[in-house]
Amino acid sequence: MTTLGEFLKEKLANMAKWLQESGCTVPMIPVDSMGSNVIITSFAVQLRDRCKDIITERNFVKLRRMAADMGEQNLEDVIVFVQGRLDLHDKFWRYMNLFSDTVGNHE
Repeated sequence: MTTLGEFLKEKLANMAKWLQESGCTVPMIPVDSMGSNVIITSFAVQLRDRCKDIITERNFVKLRRMAADMGEQNLEDVIVFVQGRLDLHDKFWRYMNLFSDTVGNHE
């Protein structure tokens, strides 16, 4: 049985691989670190709690501002990279929805 943290970690690793293959060199979250399931789950909870409307609107500017307010420089840099690549927008927002919705479904 896969835990919520393990599921999110797998999806974040998939996202990181996709971004890397697309030319992004900035890691979002250290997916291999100790306690990374907790870190990734916390990240998803923050997306759900603080960014649900931003994700629904697909608003890069507001998401970047939120990342800056949270002190998440890597996430901010990833957002800048994706925002500059129209071909990555849809998949990026689907990932953001996945993370937010997954923790929302496990309350």
